[in-house]
Amino acid sequence: MLAAGASTRFAPHHKLLAPWRGKALVYHSVKAALDARRVADVYLVLGCRAAQVSAALGTLKDHPKLCVVHNPDWAAGRTASLRAGLGALPKNVQGVLAYPADMPCMSASLIDDVLGEFVRARKVTFPVYNRQKGHPVAFPRAWFGALCALQDDQSAYALIQAAGDEANKLERTDALTQRNVNSPQDYKRLLAHI
Repeated sequence: MLAAGASTRFAPHHKLLAPWRGKALVYHSVKAALDARRVADVYLVLGCRAAQVSAALGTLKDHPKLCVVHNPDWAAGRTASLRAGLGALPKNVQGVLAYPADMPCMSASLIDDVLGEFVRARKVTFPVYNRQKGHPVAFPRAWFGALCALQDDQSAYALIQAAGDEANKLERTDALTQRNVNSPQDYKRLLAHI
């Protein structure tokens, strides 16, 4: 889970620390992954304001499934965080499920569904909402090299598009899980509708 960015669009505050339902946004995103039955371990990549983001996790930071990865190169963009997270994984891991930590409505059931389909199909797997790719995305180990080769703030989306029909797509309707918070306007919409 990527949580290392500076949250510049949310300035002067940090989006992951914004309160929602009595906890910081990051708390809810991490809790969904920790609550998912199929998740073995959660690797949370921290960078900017790492101490504050870690503290915002409250009791979750002591969860036995949570592994915090520090990315000292976080200012280089999200791909540096992706590389840090992939580099921290055990050598025998068969795949990874990734999503940004600014998605407080993510659900454990969606994570379990994506992982279940990934285990069955053994290929890149993600939910689709109204023909749009959603999160989280499960990547097989064979993709790790290409993911690590991404530069700056490149998205893995181009790699996913190149997979075309080879990708395993789960048609879903629970679009609330896809709500992310990048700007103060996104945050206001989150507070207004939930």
